Amino acid sequence: MSYWVFTDIFEESGIPPRPFHGGFGLITTQGIRKAAYFAFKFLNQLGNQEIKTADPRSYVTTDDKGGIQVLFWDLTSVRPPEESNQDCFRKIMPSTPLPDVTVALSNCAPGAYQLSLYRIGFEKNDAYTRYIEMGSPTDLSPKQVEELKGLATGKPESQTEIKIGADGKFTQAFPVRTNDVYLVTLSKK
Repeated sequence: MSYWVFTDIFEESGIPPRPFHGGFGLITTQGIRKAAYFAFKFLNQLGNQEIKTADPRSYVTTDDKGGIQVLFWDLTSVRPPEESNQDCFRKIMPSTPLPDVTVALSNCAPGAYQLSLYRIGFEKNDAYTRYIEMGSPTDLSPKQVEELKGLATGKPESQTEIKIGADGKFTQAFPVRTNDVYLVTLSKK
């Protein structure tokens, strides 16, 4: 998998006319991270050993330090058929709740882990929605840039310490909404 360019500065088109102009970059010219940036970041955080799963919307991996990484997502089309992408994606697109996703792992090494939860979705590492709420300004003030950067930090939504018992099982349900992407990591303590 690859991406066209890292930032929205693209040699053939030059400097974009406004932030979030629809360019191919992972970050805007102001350094604001787009959702795609975090998708690639999550993929990079996966371990080197894939564990087979029956769910085609997930990856489960382990790393050399005994950690476990679970990446799962929902992909729901939100564009009405009669509307163009350009018109559709210039609007706020709230997500809707879906049934919880239960992550059930077995054969885990018993012991203490740090459970970290990362998410991309509506208002989760989502500077774009706030940009639209600001009126989609052509020029952002330094204060607006800092606010938008603060909404897309990639920091864990939560971190807790857990113990996996002698049975080697971990099970937890996660509330999911349309077009959410989750990365759940269990780091061995």
